[in-house]
Amino acid sequence: MASLQAACLSLSCSHSLLKFKTSPKFSNCIAGIRHFVTTSNNTGIKGASKASNKVVFISQSTDVFSNLALETWLYSRWSFESKRLLFLYRNAPCVVIGRHQNPFVEANLAYLESAHVPVVRRQSGGGTVYHDLGNLNCCFFTERKSYNRRWNLDLMSRTLQSNFGLPVTVNSRDDLMLNEKLKVSGSAAKLGSTTAYHHCTLLVNSDRLQLSLALKGDKTLETTATASVPSSVGNLSDGGQKGVLTVEKVIDAFAWAFLDAPLPGEEDYTRGASCGITLVNPQDDWFPGLGRLRAELMSWEWLYEKTPRFSKTLELPVPEYLSCFAKRVRVTIKCQRGVIEELSLDTNAGLHAHALKDLKYFYECELLSSLRGTPYTSQLGGMLYNTVLAWRAPANAGQPVQL
Repeated sequence: MASLQAACLSLSCSHSLLKFKTSPKFSNCIAGIRHFVTTSNNTGIKGASKASNKVVFISQSTDVFSNLALETWLYSRWSFESKRLLFLYRNAPCVVIGRHQNPFVEANLAYLESAHVPVVRRQSGGGTVYHDLGNLNCCFFTERKSYNRRWNLDLMSRTLQSNFGLPVTVNSRDDLMLNEKLKVSGSAAKLGSTTAYHHCTLLVNSDRLQLSLALKGDKTLETTATASVPSSVGNLSDGGQKGVLTVEKVIDAFAWAFLDAPLPGEEDYTRGASCGITLVNPQDDWFPGLGRLRAELMSWEWLYEKTPRFSKTLELPVPEYLSCFAKRVRVTIKCQRGVIEELSLDTNAGLHAHALKDLKYFYECELLSSLRGTPYTSQLGGMLYNTVLAWRAPANAGQPVQL
């Protein structure tokens, strides 16, 4: 087992991540990692009878679905009694929404689809974030009773101050702020009965133009979903480190700061042999069952069916055979679980009772029958506009009453 642990750990308590070498791949590697985490001892810890062992995982993948699946895998499969884990990873460009959010409100879906940028719903709550390779994601795992978001954020801000001279502080909303003006990190968490994690983004040198374009969702939707709170954001590189500060340097600093930092009640803590850093590959052969979790995150059902009820009010034309009543009307589309459920005509438009009856029948019966149960899309307004204009009167419609 000692040799297995040595193979799994690319680095254990040396002094630079620059010495990192990719772990050799073999089928039972994850068993060695699990053994390492669950059997470590208190070697090197002074003045504490039971100190938490700490481990850092750094993902070799930049796939958002794989990395979020690994968060879920660790949360549901591992026990974090008397041990802590910091999981660090980067993703290729993507948008990540909170568990209770509406993707149509939060993300510019048409633009993202054209750019082949995925949108994913995560397991934790909170607001929507944009990821790219200039952003670092940090996920702190603990047992539930040891959950301490402020300890994590203080560790991050302290490390950025001491290692890079950056004036980063924690505000009352648990955001990391640069110069007390620009938000560089937001947080979310998942708290279970025995296990908890706190994860956050960190904008190091992200593409802020793409961030802005990606998050221009449809704010006219009416919904009960959790809404993101707009903030003025910036990169850490805006703090005088442009062209110098890299995500790799921040990973290096955070990894060692996490391993070296004493926890509450561990005043005389010294990092020992039970602490280490390893590269991990979020795949099934490392973490059995992870592929199924990844597939669930990629599914239409997870992204859209989890969306709380919402509605969209559109101004639509009137089909030609009813145009003597009105030229345009307001129609509200109501959706549940991501699909169209109901259409309702605005009855406050001052229409005559005969006109209202015929128009309601068209929109709430005929048009709805062709739409009910179909997925809502951000292009629905344009599609319906053209559909109504092309609609032909039924053969038995007769002539509408002239008012």
